Amino acid sequence: MSGTALRERAALLDELHQIVLAMKNLALSELQRLGRQVEALRPALATVCTALQDVSDAGVGHAAVPSQDRPGGAVGWWVIGAERGFCGAHNSHLAQVVRDLRGADPRTCFWLASRRLQTLLEDLPGAVPVPLAACAAIEEVDDTLDDWWAMLDPVLAACRELWLLYPDESGLVRRRLWPPEPPDRPASLRTAPAPVHYLSLQALTAALTRQLLQLRLRVALMAALTQENHARLAQMQRAQDHLDELGRSLRQRYAQQRQAQITDELETLMSSIDA
Repeated sequence: MSGTALRERAALLDELHQIVLAMKNLALSELQRLGRQVEALRPALATVCTALQDVSDAGVGHAAVPSQDRPGGAVGWWVIGAERGFCGAHNSHLAQVVRDLRGADPRTCFWLASRRLQTLLEDLPGAVPVPLAACAAIEEVDDTLDDWWAMLDPVLAACRELWLLYPDESGLVRRRLWPPEPPDRPASLRTAPAPVHYLSLQALTAALTRQLLQLRLRVALMAALTQENHARLAQMQRAQDHLDELGRSLRQRYAQQRQAQITDELETLMSSIDA
């Protein structure tokens, strides 16, 4: 490779390095913003769970929630994947779990919140998974959740159970969304006085349950985005390391080639002097 070609290749590598660095910084920025919002969600979720448990202890409990106990109905999965690329095998792991679930029960229904994940599962046997609005960045969280909430009731009506499937720092999470898992607390706290309220216990339980569903959907989406950005950050770091290694190799080749050219020029010059 000529010196000109080496310089052009070095310029291209430098440009790629800048792009990778920008994507790495973007992932870091999103992780910081997601971390702050996740921290704010935890006390809100704990408060709703505590209030729902207080109402349950008062004598109504989850029986006030419209029952979806349909023994012959299908189990549904609300799967949250990565909408953007450059995050390794993030979606591939989810796709394999979806295939395993469909293989175990051909009646299982899926709602997929990722166009990239939908592409990976185009050949899934049985009923076609239903696409959901996908979320590519933290700025889209509220709009995405609004779209999800608008179609959640028909989904609940079609399933005897609805489960969430999404990645977080511990791996792939499988959490039942409906019927909601009853919030629990230590036995020592279960003798609290009945809560003061201005609605019927049934109406209050239903409202708190819907709030719990909204919060758990938000927590799942934020956790999935967080893990996606962690995966992208790791991928960008590997790409940066690879580009650094290529750059060092290229600079070494250019230095060797330039040294050879200088040596040839000096030998030519000395030969002309001797002549």
